[in-house]
Amino acid sequence: MNSKGTFMRKYYGLFSLIFSFYIFFFYKFEETLTIIALFFAFYYWFEAPRGNFKIVSGLVLGALLLIVVGVIIIAVIAGLALRSLHYN
Repeated sequence: MNSKGTFMRKYYGLFSLIFSFYIFFFYKFEETLTIIALFFAFYYWFEAPRGNFKIVSGLVLGALLLIVVGVIIIAVIAGLALRSLHYN
């Protein structure tokens, strides 16, 4: 008999991938859901056995991190550029 725990253990990577994609596409719309999805994505990613889904979900989380860091860096550069234009 397949229990719920066995099902979850078998598909950890898939659930991590789903939560990662939710964060990747919808992180601006609802902050509470984003925090919950981020928690579950990291939880499932750490608990998942090594495999393709773990690699892909890790790449999605890595891409999200790069996007967030990139947006922050671009915002800082744009702010400095606007400041220098304003004072010149």
